[in-house]
Amino acid sequence: MCIRDSYRVQRSSLAYCFFDNGVSKTSVKSLPQVDTDTESETHRRALFNEFRQFQRVPPLGTLSLLMEVQHVIGMATGPRSQPKVQSVGWTLVPIFTPDGTLHAGKWKLPCFHPPLNTTIR
Repeated sequence: MCIRDSYRVQRSSLAYCFFDNGVSKTSVKSLPQVDTDTESETHRRALFNEFRQFQRVPPLGTLSLLMEVQHVIGMATGPRSQPKVQSVGWTLVPIFTPDGTLHAGKWKLPCFHPPLNTTIR
């Protein structure tokens, strides 16, 4: 994932949650933090290479996956604490077609500036 004006971001995190018509269907989860790599003088790239299996996700044509890229500002201070993060950008990915078929393939997605808007389709 490459985001314009991200040259200051040295470490990133990715938070995600499933939404149906703007309503959260799961709790917010996050992937492990990653270091960013230099893409150019003004861009850095974060590669999130994780496998997740989602069970009990109904094949609804209105279901979307919200993903938010976060800049890690401060590390967690203990085993139960969360790192301090700042939103860099976010996107919504439709998961199923209107007839319930899983979308598959690779996408180039728009990345919106904060704040989040879960009603975008």
